[in-house]
Amino acid sequence: MAGTALRPAARERALAALLTALIRFRSDRPEDRRPIADWAADLLQGLGGRVRRYGPPDAPALLARFPARGAAGGGVLFSGHLDTVPATGKWRTRPGQRRGGRVYGRGSADMKGGVAAVLAAASELAGRVPFWVALTTDEETGMRGARALLRVPELRRAAAVVVAEPTALRVGLAEKAIHQFRLVTAGRSAHASMPWTGVSATARMLDLLAALRRAFPSRERAGITFNVGRLDGGTRPNLVPDRCEALLDFRVPGATSPARHEARVRQSLRRTRVPHRLERLHFVTALAQDARHPLLREFERVSRRPRTPVYFATEAAVFAALGRPVVIFGPGAQEACHVTDEWVSLAQVSAAARVCRDFALRLGGAR
Repeated sequence: MAGTALRPAARERALAALLTALIRFRSDRPEDRRPIADWAADLLQGLGGRVRRYGPPDAPALLARFPARGAAGGGVLFSGHLDTVPATGKWRTRPGQRRGGRVYGRGSADMKGGVAAVLAAASELAGRVPFWVALTTDEETGMRGARALLRVPELRRAAAVVVAEPTALRVGLAEKAIHQFRLVTAGRSAHASMPWTGVSATARMLDLLAALRRAFPSRERAGITFNVGRLDGGTRPNLVPDRCEALLDFRVPGATSPARHEARVRQSLRRTRVPHRLERLHFVTALAQDARHPLLREFERVSRRPRTPVYFATEAAVFAALGRPVVIFGPGAQEACHVTDEWVSLAQVSAAARVCRDFALRLGGAR
Protein backbone atom coordinates (compact mmCIF):
# COMPACT_ATOMS: atom_id res chain seq x y z
CA MET A 1 0.00 0.00 0.00
CA ALA A 2 1.28 3.47 -0.87
CA GLY A 3 3.03 5.19 2.02
CA THR A 4 3.48 2.00 4.04
CA ALA A 5 6.80 0.21 4.63
CA LEU A 6 6.83 -3.37 3.40
CA ARG A 7 7.94 -6.37 5.45
CA PRO A 8 11.11 -8.01 4.01
CA ALA A 9 9.32 -11.06 2.55
CA ALA A 10 6.51 -8.97 1.13
CA ARG A 11 9.03 -6.50 -0.29
CA GLU A 12 10.89 -9.24 -2.17
CA ARG A 13 7.70 -10.71 -3.61
CA ALA A 14 6.44 -7.31 -4.68
CA LEU A 15 9.78 -6.36 -6.21
CA ALA A 16 10.06 -9.64 -8.10
CA ALA A 17 6.56 -9.21 -9.55
CA LEU A 18 7.22 -5.58 -10.45
CA LEU A 19 10.57 -6.29 -12.08
CA THR A 20 9.23 -9.27 -14.00
CA ALA A 21 6.38 -7.17 -15.36
CA LEU A 22 8.81 -4.50 -16.54
CA ILE A 23 11.16 -7.01 -18.19
CA ARG A 24 8.36 -8.76 -20.04
CA PHE A 25 7.53 -5.55 -21.86
CA ARG A 26 9.67 -5.51 -24.97
CA SER A 27 10.95 -1.94 -25.14
CA ASP A 28 13.83 -1.86 -27.62
CA ARG A 29 11.80 -0.62 -30.62
CA PRO A 30 9.99 2.74 -31.10
CA GLU A 31 6.63 0.97 -31.43
CA ASP A 32 7.11 -0.62 -27.99
CA ARG A 33 7.55 2.61 -26.07
CA ARG A 34 3.92 3.63 -25.65
CA PRO A 35 2.62 0.38 -24.04
CA ILE A 36 5.25 0.32 -21.31
CA ALA A 37 4.83 4.07 -20.75
CA ASP A 38 1.06 3.64 -20.40
CA TRP A 39 1.59 0.83 -17.90
CA ALA A 40 4.05 2.89 -15.85
CA ALA A 41 1.76 5.94 -15.91
CA ASP A 42 -1.14 3.89 -14.54
CA LEU A 43 1.08 2.48 -11.78
CA LEU A 44 2.37 5.93 -10.78
CA GLN A 45 -1.15 7.32 -10.69
CA GLY A 46 -2.24 4.38 -8.56
CA LEU A 47 0.48 5.30 -6.06
CA GLY A 48 -0.87 8.84 -5.83
CA GLY A 49 1.36 10.58 -8.38
CA ARG A 50 0.15 13.44 -10.54
CA VAL A 51 1.39 12.23 -13.92
CA ARG A 52 1.99 14.32 -17.02
CA ARG A 53 3.52 13.38 -20.37
CA TYR A 54 6.20 15.28 -22.23
CA GLY A 55 8.47 14.75 -25.19
CA PRO A 56 7.67 13.52 -28.71
CA PRO A 57 4.82 11.03 -29.29
CA ASP A 58 7.22 8.28 -30.34
CA ALA A 59 9.34 8.72 -27.21
CA PRO A 60 7.06 9.76 -24.33
CA ALA A 61 8.52 10.94 -21.04
CA LEU A 62 6.55 10.67 -17.80
CA LEU A 63 6.85 13.08 -14.90
CA ALA A 64 4.98 12.16 -11.72
CA ARG A 65 4.77 14.65 -8.90
CA PHE A 66 4.12 13.31 -5.41
CA PRO A 67 3.16 16.16 -3.09
CA ALA A 68 2.95 15.90 0.69
CA ARG A 69 0.74 17.90 3.01
CA GLY A 70 2.59 20.63 4.85
CA ALA A 71 5.74 20.40 2.69
CA ALA A 72 6.55 23.31 0.40
CA GLY A 73 9.66 21.94 -1.28
CA GLY A 74 10.08 19.54 -4.16
CA GLY A 75 12.23 16.88 -2.54
CA VAL A 76 14.18 14.33 -4.62
CA LEU A 77 13.78 13.72 -8.35
CA PHE A 78 14.17 9.99 -9.08
CA SER A 79 15.02 9.24 -12.70
CA GLY A 80 15.00 6.11 -14.84
CA HIS A 81 14.44 4.95 -18.40
CA LEU A 82 12.14 2.21 -19.69
CA ASP A 83 13.73 1.57 -23.09
CA THR A 84 16.42 -1.02 -23.75
CA VAL A 85 18.82 -2.01 -26.48
CA PRO A 86 17.83 -5.04 -28.59
CA ALA A 87 18.56 -8.53 -27.28
CA THR A 88 21.51 -10.04 -29.15
CA GLY A 89 23.31 -13.37 -28.98
CA LYS A 90 21.97 -16.77 -27.97
CA TRP A 91 20.17 -16.50 -24.64
CA ARG A 92 19.93 -19.41 -22.24
CA THR A 93 17.34 -17.68 -20.04
CA ARG A 94 13.78 -16.42 -20.48
CA PRO A 95 12.64 -12.81 -19.89
CA GLY A 96 11.85 -12.48 -16.20
CA GLN A 97 13.33 -15.85 -15.22
CA ARG A 98 14.48 -16.07 -11.58
CA ARG A 99 17.43 -18.22 -10.57
CA GLY A 100 19.74 -18.07 -7.58
CA GLY A 101 18.56 -14.64 -6.45
CA ARG A 102 18.95 -13.19 -9.95
CA VAL A 103 16.32 -11.96 -12.38
CA TYR A 104 17.22 -12.33 -16.06
CA GLY A 105 16.10 -10.50 -19.18
CA ARG A 106 17.01 -7.63 -21.47
CA GLY A 107 16.94 -4.46 -19.40
CA SER A 108 17.10 -6.24 -16.05
CA ALA A 109 20.30 -4.35 -15.16
CA ASP A 110 20.00 -1.46 -17.64
CA MET A 111 17.81 -0.33 -16.13
CA LYS A 112 14.50 -1.90 -15.24
CA GLY A 113 16.01 -3.06 -11.98
CA GLY A 114 16.64 0.56 -11.09
CA VAL A 115 13.14 1.56 -12.22
CA ALA A 116 11.65 -1.18 -10.02
CA ALA A 117 13.68 0.14 -7.07
CA VAL A 118 12.39 3.68 -7.68
CA LEU A 119 8.79 2.52 -7.97
CA ALA A 120 9.12 0.45 -4.80
CA ALA A 121 10.55 3.46 -2.97
CA ALA A 122 7.69 5.60 -4.30
CA SER A 123 5.16 3.16 -2.89
CA GLU A 124 6.63 3.69 0.60
CA LEU A 125 7.16 7.45 0.28
CA ALA A 126 3.82 8.56 -1.16
CA GLY A 127 2.15 11.07 1.15
CA ARG A 128 5.08 11.23 3.57
CA VAL A 129 7.43 13.63 1.76
CA PRO A 130 7.29 15.38 -1.60
CA PHE A 131 9.27 13.86 -4.47
CA TRP A 132 9.23 13.34 -8.23
CA VAL A 133 9.61 10.35 -10.56
CA ALA A 134 10.78 10.88 -14.15
CA LEU A 135 10.66 7.94 -16.57
CA THR A 136 11.82 8.28 -20.17
CA THR A 137 11.66 5.94 -23.16
CA ASP A 138 14.55 7.05 -25.39
CA GLU A 139 17.63 7.17 -23.17
CA GLU A 140 19.41 4.58 -25.29
CA THR A 141 18.83 6.49 -28.54
CA GLY A 142 18.68 10.25 -28.04
CA MET A 143 17.55 11.46 -24.60
CA ARG A 144 14.91 13.75 -26.12
CA GLY A 145 12.53 12.92 -23.30
CA ALA A 146 14.95 14.05 -20.58
CA ARG A 147 15.65 17.27 -22.48
CA ALA A 148 11.91 17.91 -22.75
CA LEU A 149 11.58 17.53 -18.98
CA LEU A 150 14.19 20.24 -18.46
CA ARG A 151 11.65 22.73 -19.83
CA VAL A 152 9.22 21.99 -16.96
CA PRO A 153 9.60 24.99 -14.58
CA GLU A 154 8.29 23.07 -11.54
CA LEU A 155 11.13 20.58 -11.79
CA ARG A 156 13.60 23.22 -10.69
CA ARG A 157 12.09 22.92 -7.22
CA ALA A 158 13.75 19.50 -6.81
CA ALA A 159 16.53 19.47 -4.24
CA ALA A 160 18.60 16.67 -5.79
CA VAL A 161 18.46 14.07 -8.56
CA VAL A 162 19.02 10.32 -8.21
CA VAL A 163 19.48 8.42 -11.49
CA ALA A 164 19.00 4.72 -10.73
CA GLU A 165 21.36 3.36 -13.39
CA PRO A 166 23.37 0.22 -12.52
CA THR A 167 26.38 0.94 -10.33
CA ALA A 168 26.30 -2.23 -8.20
CA LEU A 169 25.06 -0.02 -5.35
CA ARG A 170 28.09 2.25 -5.47
CA VAL A 171 27.84 6.03 -5.69
CA GLY A 172 28.59 7.63 -9.05
CA LEU A 173 29.19 11.37 -9.09
CA ALA A 174 30.76 11.82 -12.55
CA GLU A 175 30.52 10.22 -15.98
CA LYS A 176 32.11 10.43 -19.41
CA ALA A 177 30.76 12.26 -22.45
CA ILE A 178 29.34 10.41 -25.47
CA HIS A 179 30.62 11.29 -28.95
CA GLN A 180 28.99 9.29 -31.74
CA PHE A 181 29.78 9.68 -35.44
CA ARG A 182 28.95 8.21 -38.83
CA LEU A 183 32.04 7.68 -41.00
CA VAL A 184 31.46 7.10 -44.72
CA THR A 185 33.83 6.19 -47.55
CA ALA A 186 33.08 5.98 -51.26
CA GLY A 187 34.80 3.97 -53.97
CA ARG A 188 34.21 2.63 -57.49
CA SER A 189 32.69 -0.79 -58.06
CA ALA A 190 34.43 -3.43 -60.15
CA HIS A 191 34.66 -7.19 -60.62
CA ALA A 192 36.46 -8.77 -57.66
CA SER A 193 38.82 -10.61 -60.04
CA MET A 194 40.07 -7.24 -61.30
CA PRO A 195 40.25 -5.01 -58.20
CA TRP A 196 42.70 -2.68 -59.95
CA THR A 197 39.85 -1.46 -62.17
CA GLY A 198 37.91 -0.15 -59.18
CA VAL A 199 38.37 1.47 -55.76
CA SER A 200 37.36 -0.47 -52.66
CA ALA A 201 35.37 1.61 -50.18
CA THR A 202 35.93 -1.05 -47.50
CA ALA A 203 39.71 -0.93 -47.96
CA ARG A 204 39.54 2.82 -47.51
CA MET A 205 37.44 2.36 -44.37
CA LEU A 206 39.91 -0.11 -42.89
CA ASP A 207 42.73 2.41 -43.37
CA LEU A 208 40.69 5.08 -41.58
CA LEU A 209 39.74 2.79 -38.69
CA ALA A 210 43.36 1.71 -38.29
CA ALA A 211 44.33 5.38 -37.96
CA LEU A 212 41.72 5.88 -35.26
CA ARG A 213 42.95 2.82 -33.41
CA ARG A 214 46.45 4.26 -33.42
CA ALA A 215 45.22 7.67 -32.23
CA PHE A 216 42.99 6.24 -29.48
CA PRO A 217 44.71 3.05 -28.27
CA SER A 218 43.76 3.38 -24.61
CA ARG A 219 41.42 0.78 -23.20
CA GLU A 220 41.96 1.94 -19.63
CA ARG A 221 38.74 2.42 -17.71
CA ALA A 222 39.50 6.02 -16.83
CA GLY A 223 40.59 7.04 -20.34
CA ILE A 224 38.98 7.54 -23.75
CA THR A 225 37.36 4.41 -25.17
CA PHE A 226 36.57 3.84 -28.84
CA ASN A 227 34.16 1.34 -30.39
CA VAL A 228 33.09 0.56 -33.96
CA GLY A 229 29.47 -0.32 -33.26
CA ARG A 230 28.52 -1.10 -36.85
CA LEU A 231 30.44 -1.67 -40.08
CA ASP A 232 28.47 -1.92 -43.32
CA GLY A 233 29.99 -2.14 -46.78
CA GLY A 234 29.53 -4.12 -49.95
CA THR A 235 26.88 -6.58 -51.05
CA ARG A 236 28.66 -9.77 -52.23
CA PRO A 237 32.15 -11.28 -52.27
CA ASN A 238 32.73 -10.98 -56.02
CA LEU A 239 32.03 -7.24 -56.18
CA VAL A 240 34.40 -4.43 -55.21
CA PRO A 241 32.24 -2.24 -52.92
CA ASP A 242 31.64 1.40 -53.78
CA ARG A 243 30.41 2.48 -50.32
CA CYS A 244 31.18 1.66 -46.68
CA GLU A 245 29.76 3.10 -43.46
CA ALA A 246 30.92 2.79 -39.86
CA LEU A 247 29.16 3.96 -36.70
CA LEU A 248 31.67 5.12 -34.10
CA ASP A 249 31.29 5.60 -30.35
CA PHE A 250 33.78 7.44 -28.13
CA ARG A 251 33.48 7.82 -24.35
CA VAL A 252 35.51 10.79 -23.21
CA PRO A 253 36.39 11.97 -19.67
CA GLY A 254 35.16 15.42 -18.71
CA ALA A 255 38.69 16.82 -18.59
CA THR A 256 38.74 16.77 -22.42
CA SER A 257 36.59 19.43 -24.08
CA PRO A 258 34.10 18.26 -26.74
CA ALA A 259 35.61 20.54 -29.40
CA ARG A 260 39.12 19.32 -28.67
CA HIS A 261 38.11 15.66 -28.92
CA GLU A 262 36.26 16.11 -32.21
CA ALA A 263 39.17 18.07 -33.65
CA ARG A 264 41.51 15.25 -32.69
CA VAL A 265 39.28 12.68 -34.42
CA ARG A 266 39.08 14.72 -37.60
CA GLN A 267 42.82 15.39 -37.63
CA SER A 268 43.58 11.67 -37.26
CA LEU A 269 41.38 10.91 -40.26
CA ARG A 270 42.80 13.69 -42.43
CA ARG A 271 46.33 12.43 -41.91
CA THR A 272 45.50 9.26 -43.82
CA ARG A 273 44.71 11.29 -46.96
CA VAL A 274 41.84 8.86 -47.54
CA PRO A 275 38.65 10.54 -48.86
CA HIS A 276 35.85 10.28 -46.33
CA ARG A 277 32.89 12.03 -44.71
CA LEU A 278 32.45 12.32 -40.92
CA GLU A 279 29.03 13.23 -39.53
CA ARG A 280 28.19 13.85 -35.88
CA LEU A 281 25.25 11.73 -34.76
CA HIS A 282 24.89 12.19 -31.02
CA PHE A 283 26.58 14.00 -28.19
CA VAL A 284 25.99 13.94 -24.44
CA THR A 285 28.13 16.14 -22.23
CA ALA A 286 30.14 14.70 -19.39
CA LEU A 287 28.88 15.01 -15.83
CA ALA A 288 31.23 16.92 -13.57
CA GLN A 289 30.22 18.44 -10.24
CA ASP A 290 31.59 19.38 -6.85
CA ALA A 291 31.61 16.15 -4.86
CA ARG A 292 31.74 18.21 -1.66
CA HIS A 293 28.13 19.38 -2.07
CA PRO A 294 26.29 18.76 1.23
CA LEU A 295 23.52 16.71 -0.40
CA LEU A 296 26.00 14.48 -2.20
CA ARG A 297 27.76 13.85 1.09
CA GLU A 298 24.39 13.19 2.69
CA PHE A 299 23.60 10.56 0.07
CA GLU A 300 26.90 8.85 0.79
CA ARG A 301 26.08 8.83 4.50
CA VAL A 302 22.63 7.38 3.87
CA SER A 303 23.82 4.73 1.42
CA ARG A 304 27.03 3.88 3.31
CA ARG A 305 28.51 2.86 -0.03
CA PRO A 306 31.82 3.77 -1.69
CA ARG A 307 32.14 5.80 -4.86
CA THR A 308 32.65 4.32 -8.30
CA PRO A 309 33.62 5.67 -11.71
CA VAL A 310 30.76 5.47 -14.21
CA TYR A 311 31.95 4.22 -17.59
CA PHE A 312 28.80 4.86 -19.60
CA ALA A 313 26.75 8.04 -20.10
CA THR A 314 23.31 8.57 -18.58
CA GLU A 315 20.59 11.19 -18.33
CA ALA A 316 22.39 12.45 -15.23
CA ALA A 317 24.37 14.82 -17.45
CA VAL A 318 21.09 16.16 -18.87
CA PHE A 319 19.46 16.66 -15.47
CA ALA A 320 22.60 18.39 -14.17
CA ALA A 321 21.36 21.40 -16.15
CA LEU A 322 18.76 21.87 -13.40
CA GLY A 323 21.62 23.13 -11.23
CA ARG A 324 21.04 20.46 -8.60
CA PRO A 325 23.43 17.76 -7.31
CA VAL A 326 23.06 14.48 -9.21
CA VAL A 327 23.81 10.95 -7.99
CA ILE A 328 24.05 7.85 -10.18
CA PHE A 329 23.13 4.89 -7.99
CA GLY A 330 21.30 1.67 -8.70
CA PRO A 331 21.27 -2.14 -8.72
CA GLY A 332 23.17 -4.24 -11.23
CA ALA A 333 26.78 -4.30 -12.40
CA GLN A 334 27.90 -1.90 -15.09
CA GLU A 335 29.50 -4.85 -16.88
CA ALA A 336 26.09 -6.60 -17.04
CA CYS A 337 24.63 -3.93 -19.35
CA HIS A 338 23.85 -4.84 -22.98
CA VAL A 339 25.12 -8.42 -22.62
CA THR A 340 23.56 -11.80 -23.42
CA ASP A 341 21.71 -13.26 -20.42
CA GLU A 342 21.65 -9.84 -18.73
CA TRP A 343 20.72 -10.11 -15.06
CA VAL A 344 20.27 -8.18 -11.84
CA SER A 345 20.35 -9.25 -8.22
CA LEU A 346 16.96 -8.99 -6.56
CA ALA A 347 18.72 -8.26 -3.25
CA GLN A 348 20.42 -5.25 -4.86
CA VAL A 349 17.08 -4.00 -6.22
CA SER A 350 15.65 -4.20 -2.71
CA ALA A 351 18.68 -2.45 -1.20
CA ALA A 352 18.50 0.34 -3.81
CA ALA A 353 14.84 0.88 -3.00
CA ARG A 354 15.67 1.27 0.70
CA VAL A 355 18.46 3.78 0.02
CA CYS A 356 16.22 5.84 -2.28
CA ARG A 357 13.47 5.82 0.33
CA ASP A 358 15.77 6.78 3.20
CA PHE A 359 17.44 9.58 1.23
CA ALA A 360 14.07 11.08 0.33
CA LEU A 361 12.94 10.85 3.95
CA ARG A 362 16.17 12.48 5.14
CA LEU A 363 15.69 15.42 2.74
CA GLY A 364 11.98 15.73 3.45
CA GLY A 365 10.73 18.82 1.67
CA ALA A 366 14.15 20.29 0.92
CA ARG A 367 14.50 22.43 -2.16
